[in-house]
Amino acid sequence: LVGSEMCIRDRIGEVSTIVNDQLIDCWNWNANRTDLLRGCTLEIEPIKAVTYCEDCHKEYPTVEHGKICPYCGSEHTYLVRGNEVLIKEIAVE
Repeated sequence: LVGSEMCIRDRIGEVSTIVNDQLIDCWNWNANRTDLLRGCTLEIEPIKAVTYCEDCHKEYPTVEHGKICPYCGSEHTYLVRGNEVLIKEIAVE
């Protein structure tokens, strides 16, 4: 096997603090330094950030509204998803 027959698929949350383009640039630079990974691609599937309000029991988009619930104005909220960094798949042809 050679890298051109491989693909790494990650799922990365939109509030994970990872800059997807920079991660891909670093991956490409590093992968092309070795024969095994040369040409292996990195694909990123974004995970939307969602926050839950403990007062009105509704979920809402985190990036759009932040910590304040758009439905009731409460600050009693917490992030449900969107800060994950997961390897979804390592595909080998």
